[in-house]
This record gives sequence, C-alpha cells and structure tokens, in this order.
Amino acid sequence: MINFISAENGMIQMFADRQMVAEACTAKSICNFVQEHGLVEEAMMSSSMEFASEYGFEGDGHAIELWHSAMKILERVEMQ
Repeated sequence: MINFISAENGMIQMFADRQMVAEACTAKSICNFVQEHGLVEEAMMSSSMEFASEYGFEGDGHAIELWHSAMKILERVEMQ
C-alpha cells in the first residue's frame, strides 16, 4: 500500500515501503494508482510537497492541490 508521497519533476511520486510504485502528473492518474496499490490511512509526505516549486511545479501549493484533487476523485469513485 502507498504510505509515502513526494513531488519530483512536476509529478507526484508514490511509495510503498520505500519503493516507488507509481509516478503521475494528473489527478485521474494518481487516483488510478491509489486504487491499484491501495493507500494507508495516514500516508506521510515529503517536504517537497510543500515546496513544490523547487520540484517542477509552478507554485509551492500545487503538488498538495493535485493530491487533494486526486483524493476527491477517489471519494466520488468509491461512493458509486
């Protein structure tokens, strides 16, 4: 299950037990990978998520916004 996320090269990287299992730059793709690999209830995130402009995103908040968008899609999918 995904237990750690980070930002790199304008993408969100997802890790399970220190091994990267997915990398995506759209909310839909992130959602699909979370569905495929699962997500622990309280995943940790790298500081790169907060300082995303240093990791290929346009602004510091953009990586977290992308992650939150993916989680909103996931919630809608799971409610169906």
